[in-house]
Amino acid sequence: MKALEDVLGTPLFVREARGVKLTPAAHAALPRARRMVAEYEDMVEARQDARLIAGSMVVGSITSAAAVLAESVLALKAVYPALNITVVHGRKSELRNKVIAREMDAAIFVETAGRLGDELDWQHLYAEPLMLVCSSVHGPHISAKDLLKTQPYIRFDHSGATAPMVDQMLKKAQVQPQTVLEMNSVTSIVELVRKDVGVSIVPILRSFAWDEDTALRLVPMPGRVFERRIGILRDVRRAHVNDALLQEMRRRLA
Repeated sequence: MKALEDVLGTPLFVREARGVKLTPAAHAALPRARRMVAEYEDMVEARQDARLIAGSMVVGSITSAAAVLAESVLALKAVYPALNITVVHGRKSELRNKVIAREMDAAIFVETAGRLGDELDWQHLYAEPLMLVCSSVHGPHISAKDLLKTQPYIRFDHSGATAPMVDQMLKKAQVQPQTVLEMNSVTSIVELVRKDVGVSIVPILRSFAWDEDTALRLVPMPGRVFERRIGILRDVRRAHVNDALLQEMRRRLA
């Protein structure tokens, strides 16, 4: 490490009694270092048999896609023990930026409009319909519109990619609900709805069997069905490992 600091002409580590910490210069050099490691691994992988997948991979995911990603990662590890995969959770904008900066090899999040660079590839995985969710104490005879008029409304993150779709649904229903809370976690919102704290319009997450939950009602909104599309943004320069992950996820989602 000292030799590396001498070559670069700047301290990279702060040595303390409890361990070693990176200096600001080291943090600034991390993206370039990760790119160098990734390029080296690509060179190694290119010489290996096409059936052998090895090296390291960093994959990001929004929380709602974490379950299917984790299952896919475990399946890949069982087949390719030399493949090391690190899974990181985060918000869409953060994940997208990390893939662009080559700090991640791939990330799973909600699709949004925007141009991708030549070295990036977007693949659709699945869709989640948006529906009104309420406690089952409200009988099946009560419409979505009536629930929105009479019950407290828990809003799902107005700054997220789903917000414009929710706004269109409310406009179509010609109703302005009384918002009492705003949260950025779908699962936390549904937990409050289950306790009859209020109602909400949220994406119906694929990994949760809410349609089978006797404590909940899923109520379609009037008009067209809105869906949020979930996909994976990939660095095409790491296609060798990214393709294996994509194939495994699609197999599990089929």
